[in-house]
Amino acid sequence: MTADIHKDLQQAFPGIEFRVVQKYHSFHSTFYRLATTTPYPGFPPEVLLKKYRRKNTFDAQGEYFYLDSFYQRNTDTVVSSPLPLLMDPVRHSMVIGFIPGHTVKNCLLNVVPAVSRIDDYNDRSAVALARFHAVFMKPRDTEVLINSPLLGPLEEDEIRQYTTHLSGCALTMKVQAFIDFSPQNLIIDDGRIFLIDFPDRECICTPHLDIARWKFNLKFLKQYPQFRFLRLDWWDEERLFQRFVSKYCSEMQVTFNQKDAQLIDFFLDRYAKKLLSIYAESDTLRLKIEYRYLSGFLHSLADHGPCWDER
Repeated sequence: MTADIHKDLQQAFPGIEFRVVQKYHSFHSTFYRLATTTPYPGFPPEVLLKKYRRKNTFDAQGEYFYLDSFYQRNTDTVVSSPLPLLMDPVRHSMVIGFIPGHTVKNCLLNVVPAVSRIDDYNDRSAVALARFHAVFMKPRDTEVLINSPLLGPLEEDEIRQYTTHLSGCALTMKVQAFIDFSPQNLIIDDGRIFLIDFPDRECICTPHLDIARWKFNLKFLKQYPQFRFLRLDWWDEERLFQRFVSKYCSEMQVTFNQKDAQLIDFFLDRYAKKLLSIYAESDTLRLKIEYRYLSGFLHSLADHGPCWDER
């Protein structure tokens, strides 16, 4: 932890000492897990300091806004989020409560999984997405703004395809997208499920964008070696995804039809193409190795999508 960050923490939380328990890096941020003394009630024993490294690409202030808004407005007793504590727009950092437990991703990848609980974790994940969308529901006449770094900008013909086929869908509500709604961004702890890594920008779409991200990740996890090479298979991604959709629609009190499934695959196709483009444009050895490992899987997703103009 740098001297500047330590000084900022002392000024923001006078009388509290912080000790670094763990430091780790993600794609765009550095995280410090900090243990604290508790001179006054209500302050958590451990907090997480998140500092953005890519200041011009990701907006820490935007992420904190959606986290704080959800924390204040969400009334669900099972679905929750970290406690927002501090936002520093100058240093592009935030302090939030630390959430123990394990991610849904770790549960799905565990070689000795709690198989009986996988359906439950998947159901809770669907409820968590429904709660997020319910909190950030937009008026139906709100203009769609697909602003996701995981997809890149949509071409004009892609926007036209999306708009044209949306008319036949049942999931037509407009919501703020979570953007990266993934098993790694959900933590199970003591019977509750916590959303983490909130969106850092406005991204308005129908639920298909977030549901497709979940589907993409369920398929992506099956590319891990224990599934691909060891032939271990304790959950079926297609069955799990159908269960997820059914639970989400039940919570939102909406139906689901074939057009919705096609529109989800429209985004699924674009998630795969975006990742392929990242690999193609990279010169780093690690990504070149990953591409050789994943290219067949990603091309199969990108190539199977519906031919929209013929439907």
